[in-house]
Amino acid sequence: MAKKVLVDARFVGSGSALGRYAEQLLLALLPLQSEIVIRPIFNSQLKKNIPYDLVRANPVWVDIPHYSFKEQLDFTYILRAQNPDLIHFTHFNAPIFSPKPFVVTIHDLTISKFVDKNHSSIRRWAYCFQLSQIAKRSDHIIAISQATAKDMERILKAPSGKISVVYEGIESKFRPQSKDQIAKFRKKYNLFDPFILYAGQWRPHKNLLRLFEAFSILKREYRIEEKLVLIGAKDPRYPEVPKKVKDLGLEKEVRFLGFVEEEMLPAVYSASSLLVMPSLAEGFGFPPLEAIACGGVVAASFISCLREVLDESAVFFDPYDIRDMAVKIYSALKNQKLRDILRLRGRKWVKRYNWEKTAKRTLLVYQNILS
Repeated sequence: MAKKVLVDARFVGSGSALGRYAEQLLLALLPLQSEIVIRPIFNSQLKKNIPYDLVRANPVWVDIPHYSFKEQLDFTYILRAQNPDLIHFTHFNAPIFSPKPFVVTIHDLTISKFVDKNHSSIRRWAYCFQLSQIAKRSDHIIAISQATAKDMERILKAPSGKISVVYEGIESKFRPQSKDQIAKFRKKYNLFDPFILYAGQWRPHKNLLRLFEAFSILKREYRIEEKLVLIGAKDPRYPEVPKKVKDLGLEKEVRFLGFVEEEMLPAVYSASSLLVMPSLAEGFGFPPLEAIACGGVVAASFISCLREVLDESAVFFDPYDIRDMAVKIYSALKNQKLRDILRLRGRKWVKRYNWEKTAKRTLLVYQNILS
């Protein structure tokens, strides 16, 4: 008799990295169904944003806000009524008293490692409590990198035997784009200068203030012609980000494009001269791999996760040393021999990240628990 697995995918359709993970995992998982039947759980408020192939997968529709009392109470009753053999929570925001065996994907422990002024002490405590309880009560944990798995062992005291590392994938749409696609992007944003790209949030661990200082060195001392372009939702909770640009006198050299549509991302990566990833912490890191898949060159901080995920396909710098950041970015921009080597390595390296492989390894986790 087939086993029933519920996959909590309420972030799908939100435009977030968590949503992309759950969406792509399900799209790759559903064709693999045989002795295991996958049934997704979606947020009914996001139905219009969910791919048709997932809408027709007999999902459970709910209206349960993330990180809420309804999530802990009402969601528990919904899950129990479905009577699954296993539940996969694709993020740690799950009912602590899950009515069934469950596996959880933990993407990173950033909030455990960095204090954010926009997170109250109560909110941070609630986060840490929720995360520790879900990790403790889960039947198994999926980590998206070895670095995240080690953080869970160290911070959450999770036994290594309870953790499986399952890398995420890169969508096939991320590939070098045509001149027409690149021109369409440049015209839409009136961006015709060569540019260094940053893709992501404005949160403190993203290290943007040091990036701006390094970029100031590149403009002032190295006289580079490139602009610095940031994509990702503008966040008014962090006014220090645009203020730093103004304080450094870089208003004409830094562009904040805000949110860029998913379908345009490959053209953004393809148009950039370099993608820079200055983070102090990451769980995996989609942007550098997506940029490499689009034929781009990457300069990244040497935090453990990025060294692990990118290996020798990027140039690495000390994220706390703005001079080292500037020097390494300049080298990745202007050393043509190095750029050719990185592109060659990257084309081969990025092939190891695909969603079919992610789905097969995730399915193996399900099978091991169910058996």
